[in-house]
Amino acid sequence: MKKDFKKEILKYTSAATAVLAGTSATAQYQYTDIKDTTISSNNGFYNLDINQDGVIDFKITQYVDTGGLGTTNAVIIQPYGANDNAVAGEKISIYNYPFNLNAAVVLDGTTDWRGAGGNYNNGYLTFVVDGQNYPNSNWVGPETDGFLGLKIYVNSLPHYGWARLDIGADSKSFTVKDFSVNLSVDSSIVVGSELIGQVENLLEHVKIGVTENGIKFFKPNSIENLQIKIFDLTGRLLKEEAISEEVSELFFQKEATALYIVELESEGVTRREKVFVY
Repeated sequence: MKKDFKKEILKYTSAATAVLAGTSATAQYQYTDIKDTTISSNNGFYNLDINQDGVIDFKITQYVDTGGLGTTNAVIIQPYGANDNAVAGEKISIYNYPFNLNAAVVLDGTTDWRGAGGNYNNGYLTFVVDGQNYPNSNWVGPETDGFLGLKIYVNSLPHYGWARLDIGADSKSFTVKDFSVNLSVDSSIVVGSELIGQVENLLEHVKIGVTENGIKFFKPNSIENLQIKIFDLTGRLLKEEAISEEVSELFFQKEATALYIVELESEGVTRREKVFVY
């Protein structure tokens, strides 16, 4: 699950539009959309080169049913070679945990870059021993469309970027989907900016209807996975479900007549609507 601290960083809202508008004029983003690449074997790895200059920036390694502490499944990221590349995250005790970011988060020199890199070499995305999740891991599977915040150095100068990943069930696999970097030196980047407009437009095409026992959703087939949450007006979560069918109905215990908040999320982008049920 994505940790609650992400809400304190930034959720995609209409304010993100202003962020994008403010950076688009000067940003030199280099976006790379690869064929989704899944690693599921023990000691399997993916070499991530976010600026596509032929120099590996990070190595992401999968561990499956291994380890001396017990049966361990883990995904670990580390900077490749002798450089100062780093991952956005936090250091707790002697371990380092990359953030699992939403789209529209802004990365720059003020970001906490202790998820991996420098003296904090390994970053633990997820670490599961005998079925027990390490409590500080932010990427325990299954996770869909999480974003890593990344900092690389080119000619000793910093550049900021991101990579989008899925983590499989039981943390036994990971999938790299795409990544981006700002080619301007020491200039901020908006996470998932290349995807936000596209996904936002798709979310606008999700239709919501009220039924006798719940709420029905009609989604375009171009949205593969849609996360749905239903809240009451106090913010209490009443129902949470991931749907893949084009037509789905969510049933929940509702009042006879009430106003609810429906949250739709896909690829880190969120849309919220108020729905009156009577």
